[in-house]
Amino acid sequence: MLIPTLDSVRYEWLLDAIVTKMGKPMLCIGGVGVTKTATVMQYASKFDPDKTATKVVPFSSATTPLIFQRTIEGSVEKRQGKYFGPPGGKKMLVFIDDCSMPEINEWNDQITNEVTRQVLSEEGIYNLDKPGEWKAFVDLMYVGAMTHPCGGKNDIPNRLKRQFCVINITMPTLSSIDGIYGSIMRGRFCKPHFQESLIKVADKLTDATISVWQRMTVKIFLLLPNSTICSTCVICLALFRASCKLLVTPSHPSNTCSVFGSTNASVSLWINSPMMLTKSGPMT
Repeated sequence: MLIPTLDSVRYEWLLDAIVTKMGKPMLCIGGVGVTKTATVMQYASKFDPDKTATKVVPFSSATTPLIFQRTIEGSVEKRQGKYFGPPGGKKMLVFIDDCSMPEINEWNDQITNEVTRQVLSEEGIYNLDKPGEWKAFVDLMYVGAMTHPCGGKNDIPNRLKRQFCVINITMPTLSSIDGIYGSIMRGRFCKPHFQESLIKVADKLTDATISVWQRMTVKIFLLLPNSTICSTCVICLALFRASCKLLVTPSHPSNTCSVFGSTNASVSLWINSPMMLTKSGPMT
């Protein structure tokens, strides 16, 4: 489930305006865990299934040009002459996830993405079974997603990059984070199941977690400047997932209080989550 935020609604609007209405490919870039894939799939879920299909093509270091070409060819059927399109006369969104993952060879080429570039720029591909025969694709829309090329992550060739309209998907704003996790926390710790003192403490835990994340980001920037952009997103998500352990803490059989028993115990449990992350999480 994707909880819409102000930013995610904006991204979906851009996808609809550029990909659906203008017919131009779009590339979504951003750090790990900023909901690139979830945003695109949320956008695709609004299609009428009788008119538009969706094909997800996840790239990895093992994806070869042949694998990509066969995947696209297997998603279309012959219409007339040299033209091929989605079955049933539909349109189809082709979502190329992690498009920067294919292996870079010894000549610094990503041969898989050279085929991807040809599909986007020439709107077709050569038939491998009948050399010299051209297959032209129609009614296909393209969206790609990749992480920032830092911290050991690959970039994509400029010849491919220029085919896309590029947008940067950022981390949710602090107000959005508080609106999501803060609302969940306040809904979990409420009357009459918890004491007033514990409710007040729980109300401050989201802001406290954000503060811890900001301080950890500064330290990582000083220690690992080359991987800051990629690491801070992972740490933010891990922090909030760890802090959400408070939400699954069982209640007392009487259902009148938590097994914490006191505000000190609840704070100690919250402190334990970031401590475990710093010892065994993405900082190592």
